[in-house]
Amino acid sequence: MKMRSILGKRGFAVFTSLVLCTSLVLPSFAASFSDLQDAVRGKYTGTGITVTEGDGKRTVTLNEDVIRTGNEGHVTVNAASGGGAVDVTINLQGHTIDGTGGKDDSVFLVTSGSTLTLKDSTASVDEETGEYTAGKITGGTASGVQVNGGTFNMEGGTITGNSISTSGAGGGGVYVSNGGSFTMDGGAITDNEAILGSGGGVGVKDKGSSFTMNGGVISGNTVDNDGGNGGGGGVWVKSGAEFTMSGGTITGNTVVASSNGGGNGGGVAIHQATFNMERGSIYGNTSPYGIGVLINAEGGNAEFNMSGGYVKGQDGKSCIYLEEDNSHNAVFNLSGDAIMAGTIFLGNGTEIKTDNVRQNGSEAKYPHELKGFTANGSEGIEVTAETTNGGHAVTADTELDTVYDCTWDETVTNNGNGKHSTHCEICGASNPETTADHDWVEGDWVTSEDGESRTRIDTCSTSTCTATRKVTEDIPKGPEPSAAPVEPETPVTPAAPVTPPVVIDDDDVPLGAAPEEAELEEIEDEAVPLAGLFTRADAIGYLWQQTGSPDAELSDFADVPEDHQWAVAIGWAQDMGIAVADEEGNFRPDDLLLRSNDESEGEFQEFLNRYAVFAGIELDADELFIELDGEPDDIIMGEDAQEIFDGFFARLETTLARRRD
Repeated sequence: MKMRSILGKRGFAVFTSLVLCTSLVLPSFAASFSDLQDAVRGKYTGTGITVTEGDGKRTVTLNEDVIRTGNEGHVTVNAASGGGAVDVTINLQGHTIDGTGGKDDSVFLVTSGSTLTLKDSTASVDEETGEYTAGKITGGTASGVQVNGGTFNMEGGTITGNSISTSGAGGGGVYVSNGGSFTMDGGAITDNEAILGSGGGVGVKDKGSSFTMNGGVISGNTVDNDGGNGGGGGVWVKSGAEFTMSGGTITGNTVVASSNGGGNGGGVAIHQATFNMERGSIYGNTSPYGIGVLINAEGGNAEFNMSGGYVKGQDGKSCIYLEEDNSHNAVFNLSGDAIMAGTIFLGNGTEIKTDNVRQNGSEAKYPHELKGFTANGSEGIEVTAETTNGGHAVTADTELDTVYDCTWDETVTNNGNGKHSTHCEICGASNPETTADHDWVEGDWVTSEDGESRTRIDTCSTSTCTATRKVTEDIPKGPEPSAAPVEPETPVTPAAPVTPPVVIDDDDVPLGAAPEEAELEEIEDEAVPLAGLFTRADAIGYLWQQTGSPDAELSDFADVPEDHQWAVAIGWAQDMGIAVADEEGNFRPDDLLLRSNDESEGEFQEFLNRYAVFAGIELDADELFIELDGEPDDIIMGEDAQEIFDGFFARLETTLARRRD
């Protein structure tokens, strides 16, 4: 569809020179960390961030990026944020919170008694590649999120590109200390760094501090120099803290070997702390020692309780590595359906407790052969039920090889990377002998209710494969006539329509003249002017189209049905603060458009002034960017609305262009 034919010359000028993308979250506008701090405290009044309250909780939704500048430090979530303990949710909505500028500091600090929840309502996963796309927290130089005694819940979004360089601290992405807690249910912590310290992705320290991982991915994080006392490319847990893994994946993390022999726990490093693994996967990590999990009891007892999940080593390096000193114990408790691939290293004095082994002369106790152990080397031991039920402490460094054979499922399923294969019934590994690309069969196209896009669902031709992919594309359109509004039950019988003039207090901006500053490409399309009766919804729809018809959630207005022609436009306008509900929660979309009113929900004049604020015009209290002449209850016909829109957008473009200059 040629937007030019709908908008006219001046409308197209605003669209091309202001929007420059598919939505009018203008690239030149971004909120500051001070704005975000005000929003967290419930005191923000701008348009770049939306703040809502309910059930004692505050939701902060980003409508644009947030960038730290000047002398700004971290954003604090604490008792001062809301007059007491506060519960704040940040909805990234695809945007970035960038702490690269300003002070060397974290991005967020969550203190005792307060809760921060991170989510992203626009996050998506590519069905073929498995790639996760979401808004992000980045640029922190004292970790991305510091949780100092508070609570942090991660449901979505990405924490990436953060670092920490404080010796004795840890967690380039997230650092939890002083009894704080972190629960990860989704999202990704990726490509963060501990420059000097531990925990490239996550660091958890101090008794009472905890990290529970139920889902999501921790990947691509790095520890550059652990000084021989840290490690944990993905996760580092220290000094009485506790880590429980009930799902999710820790993969592709790295600990770089240091000159004094450090470089521990490529996936997870546990130092004088506890790790409970119930489900989830740790594989594909890199370090000199304990490529999957390192358990270290030097300076305090350490324990690894593995009742489920999957840990894998590689290149002959141990998947699990236990070490201790003469005063403290490192214990490995193995039970349930735990699965390991690779060598287990037991340092002198460490202890393994399990009844989940292959007993001599009998079949395996559990169906998966990975549960069995055999000795490796002359100093190795044979672990049997008799020696392990009560625990067995090794008297010399010992390596145990895990022996297993996967049991392949006969059903071909989706790998999540554009391929399908059969999988191991226990560990879920893909069978390389059956891996193949999907052979897609295109489904039938289904047109959306608004007629602007169409979607099809393709199904993999392999009968037992569960993979599908969704393909959506816009439907090209020609010029659209204005929609006929629903006639009100009781006619309004006005006098002859009055064309309200536009009052502009800027004498050097003539109404109707295209701005001289903008160099526009002339497109000779016939304009399709607005005409006839014009409703409140039609006015919102026109503003929405001027903004590039951005995607939006539907509104919660009681009288706007999901199948209304302008349902998405009205939902967008509500999110942007342009459309407001009346006392009954209604918007009255099909009422004829009036000039103005004294009620809070507003009419045409109020819509335009709120749009100006949305576009970046700062107005004082009761100040108007544009004022329409006439009586408040004058009906605005389509022809009148077109003339007013043209004058409004000409002035808006000129004003913004001057400010940019």
